[in-house]
Amino acid sequence: MIQFGAPGVRVNAVVRAPCDFLHLWITNSFLEARCQELDVAPCRLTNYPGEFVFRRDAAITRLTHAILDARTPTGELYTEYVTGIASAIITRLITKQEEWSGRGPFCRACKLPQWRLKRAVDYVDAHLGEPMHLRDMANAAGLSRMHFASQFRAATGVRPREYLLRRRVDRAKDLLAGTDLTLVDIAMSIGFANQSHFSTVFGRMEGQTPGRWRRTNRRVTVVQSQKKALPEKTAIWSGSNNGEKGRKESLLT
Repeated sequence: MIQFGAPGVRVNAVVRAPCDFLHLWITNSFLEARCQELDVAPCRLTNYPGEFVFRRDAAITRLTHAILDARTPTGELYTEYVTGIASAIITRLITKQEEWSGRGPFCRACKLPQWRLKRAVDYVDAHLGEPMHLRDMANAAGLSRMHFASQFRAATGVRPREYLLRRRVDRAKDLLAGTDLTLVDIAMSIGFANQSHFSTVFGRMEGQTPGRWRRTNRRVTVVQSQKKALPEKTAIWSGSNNGEKGRKESLLT
């Protein structure tokens, strides 16, 4: 059985059978830090029930037993161990409280906030030509990989990896249509390891090879052919020494 309550609130209870109690105190700073990582308002967990209410949850019970199973409750390693379990318990409480309150699971509907989404999207566009992993996008948004991935998909409808590939293909289409770069150069400039992988991804998304797409969608650039200017006409005066009027002839060279 599980019961959680607000700090400083006295709880009275009568226990009519032998049992063990495990009290787990969580500081406000630790709670706020965890909620910030989950992008959840702390009030979602601190909205405590008005009465003394017990809950059942097998997952939290197992987590508390894991604390009891620790054999050496001292040292830095033990602190890290308990901190990790406490973090897991908080996460579980957040999801379960939504269910217990009748509002439904919270995390399933959790979307990446607009400002975090913008940071992730801007990072992708600025680093398309570089190797990029989920952790890089998550770091740009200020979240862990797990929470970023689920919240990004909830906000955009696609997984982060799929979004990255789509942006690379969109950039490739611009280069295919507007430049004379080879397929290899285009593939390397947008972050693909080789032309083969680029062609495979492009074909899956566009339904045709990059080369065929280029032939169909190439932007025709009209080059004004400069007409070769004719040489200036040269005037030549010829005449006799006896004063005959000169005759002007035009020669084209």
